[in-house]
Amino acid sequence: MAVYCYEGEQLKKLHAISLAVLFTIIMAFVSIVLLYNSYRATGYDLGIFIQVLKNTLNGQIMYSQLTGYSQLAFHFSPILFVLVPIYWLFHYPQTLLIIQVLCLGFGGYLVYLIAQKFKLSHGMSLFVEFLFFINPLVWGILLFDFHEICFAVPFILLMLIAYMNKKWIMYFIFMALSLLIKEDITATIVVFGISMLVFDYFKYKKFNRIALITIVAGISAYLLGVFVSSEFSKGEFPRILTYASIRYGYVNQSVSSMVISGIKTFFDSYSILLILAYLLPVGFMIFGGWQYGIVGLFILAMNMASTDAGQHTRVQQTAAGAIPYLFVAFIITLSKIDFKKNKTMVCSFLVMMAMIVMISPVSRLHWVMLPSTHDENVNKVLAMIPNGASVTTTNNIIDHIACRTDAYLGKWDSEIPSVGGEQWGYPYIETQYLVADDKLSEGESTWNNDVDNGSPDYTLVYQLDGCKLYELRSDVK
Repeated sequence: MAVYCYEGEQLKKLHAISLAVLFTIIMAFVSIVLLYNSYRATGYDLGIFIQVLKNTLNGQIMYSQLTGYSQLAFHFSPILFVLVPIYWLFHYPQTLLIIQVLCLGFGGYLVYLIAQKFKLSHGMSLFVEFLFFINPLVWGILLFDFHEICFAVPFILLMLIAYMNKKWIMYFIFMALSLLIKEDITATIVVFGISMLVFDYFKYKKFNRIALITIVAGISAYLLGVFVSSEFSKGEFPRILTYASIRYGYVNQSVSSMVISGIKTFFDSYSILLILAYLLPVGFMIFGGWQYGIVGLFILAMNMASTDAGQHTRVQQTAAGAIPYLFVAFIITLSKIDFKKNKTMVCSFLVMMAMIVMISPVSRLHWVMLPSTHDENVNKVLAMIPNGASVTTTNNIIDHIACRTDAYLGKWDSEIPSVGGEQWGYPYIETQYLVADDKLSEGESTWNNDVDNGSPDYTLVYQLDGCKLYELRSDVK
């Protein structure tokens, strides 16, 4: 009987692993083939991380030519150092996309294990895992290049598993790793510590020392991040702190204007869509585990208050930190209620809501497409650029050559947010090559037109399907 039970448990885990593997393959196909290969990825996200890893291998710590600074000036992300040896072995842009997909795939399996811990049936645990894999927040990460914050999904889930099992060594290891991901995650961990401190005090009338250590660790990590940023900000004000004005465009206004603008932003129509995106796919069923769910609501509130389109009008990577907390709260709630008679209806509702949000204005699912003939022709043009050359090109092309060239962007001219540190290529830097393509320009139409209208120092050496390759004249080099 014991052997039979063991084999039964192993078979159940195999089901969960198979589901995770299936969706990992699907997500890899979408990320690499339908986004990267179809030139839907961008240089100012994927391209920056490629340059950061490549330049670190060359002795320039976390430096990106696109910003002119070390990435550590903008974000406290020491976790990127872990990727350096991986990138050394597999120095391709797709390497980062695969790492991100593996983080999400493993996260789905961890959600299944948490559901099992709370005594949900095998079928319901698999459904929760499936709901994770079709969740709009998960796809918000997947559909927008690579970001280091993807590590928050498995690391925080492992941290929460350790917390619930009182495995404190494991808890502190994964809490420490989570604190190294990004300063946004340090804030969520502080909120989690406060939440557990309050929860344990009011429910058990006891002082939670682990929660207090968590709060102190989170605050310390953020202060360390500010110090590191100041060291890499070239003597300027720590650039990690300038993101407040980028994310919340009203902070530099007068107090009265700031309050009015903040309230308007927080309660506009996009905020309502964000609420639906965060909560409808889990049916608002997070409040039975509010001590975890409140952290997800904190991230939701931060994005509702933001004026940055990437956070406020679309579900993207900034939602990553909310996913573990929302799903743990969701699972706890499921473990407390009995809806056997309405199970089919409730499960169908959750799937339907996830699908509706996935095709709503807050999603980037409409970016997904198969590579076209034009994309294949652009590949042929880029193949003519020698390794190690300096190149200026557009935001949708640069990440395809950033791993093997010294690549820069043509200056943006419309609706692209500035982080206040861009380092533009031609005409500010006379790179050896220019690649212009009106079909693959995002906010760089003026730069494309200038190049097309003739750059006296450059000669058109090849063009195919509207994609043009220019080389710096030999007498100018």
